[in-house]
Amino acid sequence: MAVNAVIAVTEPDWVVEKRNAGPEYGYSEASAVEHYAPFPVFFEGHASAPGTREAKYEWDFDDGNTQSGGINAAHVYESPGVYTAKLTVTANGQESSDTIQITVLERTGDTYYVDSEIGDDDNDGLGQGADHAWKTALKAFNTLWAKTLSCGDRILFKRGQTFTVGSRQVTVSHWPGNGFLIGAYGTGAKPIIKLSGTSDPAQEYSMILANTAAGTAHFTFQDLVLDGTSADQETNVGTFWYSTASLFDLLFLRCDFQNNWNDISVQEPTDVNRIHGLFMKDCSFYRSAYSMVFGTATRWAILENEFDLSGNHIAYLSVMNNGVIRGNSFSRSAFGRCALRLCARTKGGVTPKNIYVDGNAMSGWIDPVTNNPEEKTNSIVGMPPEEFEGYFDPGPSDAAKKWGEAHNGGGTRYNFSLFGVGTGSESLTDNIECVEISNNTISDAEVMCEIHVCADVYFHGNKWNTVDTSGRPRIMVYDDSVCKGGPINGLVFEKEEFSHTGAPATENKSAYYAVENYTGLPVNGLSAHQGIVWDHITTTSLDDTHYNLLLNEDTTGLSSNGNKFLVDDKTRKFWKVQDQEYAFDEWKAAYNQDAASTMLLVGGEGERLLDIVGILTRGMAATPQGTGDTYRLVIDVKAYTVDGEGDN
Repeated sequence: MAVNAVIAVTEPDWVVEKRNAGPEYGYSEASAVEHYAPFPVFFEGHASAPGTREAKYEWDFDDGNTQSGGINAAHVYESPGVYTAKLTVTANGQESSDTIQITVLERTGDTYYVDSEIGDDDNDGLGQGADHAWKTALKAFNTLWAKTLSCGDRILFKRGQTFTVGSRQVTVSHWPGNGFLIGAYGTGAKPIIKLSGTSDPAQEYSMILANTAAGTAHFTFQDLVLDGTSADQETNVGTFWYSTASLFDLLFLRCDFQNNWNDISVQEPTDVNRIHGLFMKDCSFYRSAYSMVFGTATRWAILENEFDLSGNHIAYLSVMNNGVIRGNSFSRSAFGRCALRLCARTKGGVTPKNIYVDGNAMSGWIDPVTNNPEEKTNSIVGMPPEEFEGYFDPGPSDAAKKWGEAHNGGGTRYNFSLFGVGTGSESLTDNIECVEISNNTISDAEVMCEIHVCADVYFHGNKWNTVDTSGRPRIMVYDDSVCKGGPINGLVFEKEEFSHTGAPATENKSAYYAVENYTGLPVNGLSAHQGIVWDHITTTSLDDTHYNLLLNEDTTGLSSNGNKFLVDDKTRKFWKVQDQEYAFDEWKAAYNQDAASTMLLVGGEGERLLDIVGILTRGMAATPQGTGDTYRLVIDVKAYTVDGEGDN
């Protein structure tokens, strides 16, 4: 295959339409490759060839920053200048490069100041001090959406101060223009934007910025604390940013989110393509009642943030079409929810695809909250509720019940499932495609990763460790009881490393991988999982008594002519045949097996089956803890050793 690097930076159709409609719409300066600093840019390299499993991708942003790997990349340029971003693809001794020019402008618009102590909302805002500065956040935000500002203008809040604003008090308007920055001035701690007022029974939950208007473009929130718990009522908890309409390049840079219901919620119910470019860089997210990041969008970039203590999923990405999730830490999601969930849902014809997940740390914990849904109350194991920093709603109330639904582990278990890929499918045609998941550290959960419907998903270089002692498998591949999508078509695990600090009880023998059959209707001519690959999997501290390597959860469908691979339960080694590598179809041909009835089993006690086609296994390795070097192929009920003689 020829090596070809292709780099692109795109923009949504609605921006092009408004820019071409004339300057009166306020979008004449909206551009994907030229704008004011700080300027977030989403680079697309997914049209390059070959893919990242066969080739090395290197990104150079021309400002001293680089990214190694990934079919897409994202970067925030903070200094004005002209930059030539470059993608280099290398494979089979061949190299190809492509470049694109990015122009970052110095911000030249007006600056408006907000001072909660000496300001006055009747002032013009165009200077610091009592004679010019505004006083309230409400004045600032209403001005932002009043179509009176110009591209390049800034609104700055004074450091060391708190600015309150009531739920949904900000009046938003369609097509407000583009190129605005909301940030900080002065010295000291970051200014705090905080919810005020009491809860409204007519509202499900409060919102500080409920942006249901179309046309948000090149908006930046920088160096702010964004607090969603009301200064007047602790049980009034709101979402900071809620958006349901056209959006282009929304950036949160070095912001600290805390005590919100949702921190950021972005969704477009009819056309996901209208939300294009959502960036979070160097932010902290702490203590949310619900998900910290939720949404449907294209061109997501979640870069080098810290997420901690969520009452639900931390990042629930219902539709992520083109995304980069790199260098983040995710910790303390609710027991029954994920740290990171990449769903397989198609919305408005948009499919989740072209996603790069690299260098993140995801860690689970024992969630101490226990929920009583009948009584609509919650409690904390081992301490009064007021002593737990993550406690939100002191029931009984519907809010307490809803918040507690995710805390269903009884206060004694590690996270049920920490990382979801291709979950949440709603129909046979739902899927998640072209995802690279590399160099992440995932730790301390019952199931560290749950993978459902997917195509061309590539795991490599990840490290998995848990102290959990339950008997649940550590990576679950497909779950027919909840998955509504079709079979898997391309799933690779390469150079993965497993270890464990805790071990399950002997009677609850666990597995590193567990695969369940697809039993539904054919999808695009495919009626079984295809193209699942385990390549150079390494296990350290492998315990012969407590762990198998690969199991299938489905015990039905056993037939007398079914064929199985079985890993020796004593030596716990991966299979090989006298150091030869075999594709599964080659193995079947060599042993004259019926391809239609072939089943696969790796690990376990001989009672578990898996209907799969297109399996490739090669280069598997384990750090041995047992003794002996015997490998067994099990066909029907007879066992054969490869390196010697033997039987059952």
